[in-house]
Amino acid sequence: MSLCENSFRSGFTFVSAVIIVAVLSLSIWAGLILTDIILKSSMIEDTREEMETISEGLREFYRDCDQFVKDTNNVTVDFADLEIRPSTTRFEGSASLQSYRRSQWNGPYIQDKYDDNGYTRDAWNTAYRYNYTAGSTSCTLRSCGPDRTCGNSDDITITVSAEEIYQEKIRKVKEELAYINAKKEELESRYINAGRTWPPAGFGIEDLFDTYGCDTTGLVAWWKMDEA
Repeated sequence: MSLCENSFRSGFTFVSAVIIVAVLSLSIWAGLILTDIILKSSMIEDTREEMETISEGLREFYRDCDQFVKDTNNVTVDFADLEIRPSTTRFEGSASLQSYRRSQWNGPYIQDKYDDNGYTRDAWNTAYRYNYTAGSTSCTLRSCGPDRTCGNSDDITITVSAEEIYQEKIRKVKEELAYINAKKEELESRYINAGRTWPPAGFGIEDLFDTYGCDTTGLVAWWKMDEA
């Protein structure tokens, strides 16, 4: 074998080795990037699912208590209201309204599986951001995302709306009021037809639920109110 052939083979072997190393390096690099993408995607999905679970708990809290949990810029404190009946001062309104709303609490609305408040942090172990203005029918829940810094494009934000719940409650109240008013008019008609003075002294709407003159026995049925 000539010296020229040996040199050619040596050069070819070296170039091949360099190419192989380069290809392997690129493969490893691509594999790492792909793994990172898959992991990040999985963490985003896990965070979204957890946020949806929290959102549902917040909506159910609103359904029972006519408000979302109080916002004190501390989700560990605020979201505890979803697990344990809050103190009266955690509710909105007058003292009597606060007591009423507290009595309607029917949780828990979320389960802390490991008793470590883990659901208050996203997949990157960053606390969720919760924002609610008293009296509003919506609130927002935010994860700062993979970069752990809120206000960037990778944030994950969910707006939790209770508008449908609110409107449904208004509809039911209107139906009940219409029903009560119809019964009041019925009672008024009975009095007038009997030649008696309307309204009688001391009459109140609550009397429609009890025996009250002109053979009226509970014109407003409690079962009907519950049904409405």
